[in-house]
Amino acid sequence: MAALSLPDFGERDVETAYDETRLPGYAAGFAAAKVAAEAAQAALAADLVQSIQDHQFGFAEAQRALFMQLEPLFQAIVEQVLPVLVDAAFAERVTAMLTDATKTHLDTPLVLQVHPSQIPGVSAVLSRHPIDVTVTPDPDCAPHAAKLGTGTGVINLDLSRLVTEIGQLCDDFFSLANERTAHG
Repeated sequence: MAALSLPDFGERDVETAYDETRLPGYAAGFAAAKVAAEAAQAALAADLVQSIQDHQFGFAEAQRALFMQLEPLFQAIVEQVLPVLVDAAFAERVTAMLTDATKTHLDTPLVLQVHPSQIPGVSAVLSRHPIDVTVTPDPDCAPHAAKLGTGTGVINLDLSRLVTEIGQLCDDFFSLANERTAHG
């Protein structure tokens, strides 16, 4: 096997390796690399911003689609389900109001005014409870409203207005949600 000969890098070769004439080239290369790195960083930042904007737009579109699908459900609840529930619960709610009133107005005659269409239902429920009350028709009352005169004041119960207000709140919510998602 032949001996491997390596060149001798003595002092003289090390001194010539560092040549000041090459410094401008190194500086130019460093500056170019720095500019390229800053450009790459700016491109990544722009891509990140665009990606976030795309996700925000996607979220807004998903939210808008969800609201558009939920709006008919809430309309059906307000227009169809709540009136049935109010109709079924009105007489019982009036009875609960009367029971509470009898606890605080022991010796006061109670006068209940309801819409004429509610007299049979309210009277039927009251017949099962030992409450001394005079029930009178009031055509000015809404179909699911009652006024209880206690001698010292009037207690109002208006489930019709409650349903109307719930419907208005739902309409306002969906109008605002649609307006908000349309504008981002």
